[in-house]
Amino acid sequence: MERVALIEVMQFDELTLDDNEDKLSEKIAALEGCIAVYTQAVGASAVNQLKLHGIQPIKVSPGASVAELLDSLQEQLRLGPCAWLARAIEMQKPVPPGVDPSTLDRFGDIEADGWEE
Repeated sequence: MERVALIEVMQFDELTLDDNEDKLSEKIAALEGCIAVYTQAVGASAVNQLKLHGIQPIKVSPGASVAELLDSLQEQLRLGPCAWLARAIEMQKPVPPGVDPSTLDRFGDIEADGWEE
């Protein structure tokens, strides 16, 4: 993909740190369909919750530009995705009706197509 587009912007009220993890559920629910979230800081509990929803947290430096992050992501897609991105892409593939997703072999399709080294 050679272009990007802003799809949606969300704003949440600032959270207070009071060990109430339920406050994250609204934010994580809003990320439905996302495969990654770029963040400057995220706690271990939030990382676990994000990963349970199939969302990869990616730590970025303060001042990182969105344009640079998008350029980097596009470069990874062109050259071959890193491990987390490859897993996310694989998980986006539709599962045929009646097939148990846990039985899918991601390398089976390659082998069936006659892949050779």
